[in-house]
Amino acid sequence: MKIKPQIRIFVIVGAVLLLGVGLSTYVYRNGQSVLEVSKPLLAQQLPALQLISHLQLEVAAQEPVLYEYYATIDRETFRRRFDANDSDITRGVSLLADGLVPEDDLQPVRQYCVKINKLAEDLDNTLRVYGESPVDWDRAREILVEVSAAGRQVNADLDVLAASIREAVSIGGRHTRELVETVITAVLAFSVLLAGIAVFVGYLVSAYLREAAERHKL
Repeated sequence: MKIKPQIRIFVIVGAVLLLGVGLSTYVYRNGQSVLEVSKPLLAQQLPALQLISHLQLEVAAQEPVLYEYYATIDRETFRRRFDANDSDITRGVSLLADGLVPEDDLQPVRQYCVKINKLAEDLDNTLRVYGESPVDWDRAREILVEVSAAGRQVNADLDVLAASIREAVSIGGRHTRELVETVITAVLAFSVLLAGIAVFVGYLVSAYLREAAERHKL
């Protein structure tokens, strides 16, 4: 039995509509997947990297404060600058611990905070006697060497932590690109299919019109 052109057109249009609905669902689901991949990046990973960078700067700033105290014996300036710096580091660690970085990854920084405060206290006790009794300058220099070593170590630990986060960002970025590329491919394929269908429908319409014209002549 020969199928009429108009019926074919209706069937094709229905199929195109179904394909369009399917494509829309596919694009929506992949869009949701992209959002899910992007959430950790925006909510956790980027803020964590910014905080780690800030922490490294604050750690690097502690050593000059201690060396300046050794050079100037200005205890008031030392206490003010060191306490402000230490508060910034403590605040940064607290922000990282608030759901951005696992607690285990922050242990080296917490240990550094304890150690640097102990070294600062030792240096203060060594230098504060200046003008009243002899200063143990050798001990002061030993403390500063330990300060430098502690700073290098914690910044190395923070570098490792930042590298692991950047790797997670890179993996998430690759996954996002793959999802987007898949959606683009599907849309292009649908566009090509739609163009082919449009040509075919045009042919059917022309055939239908010719058939109608012939019937009219009869």
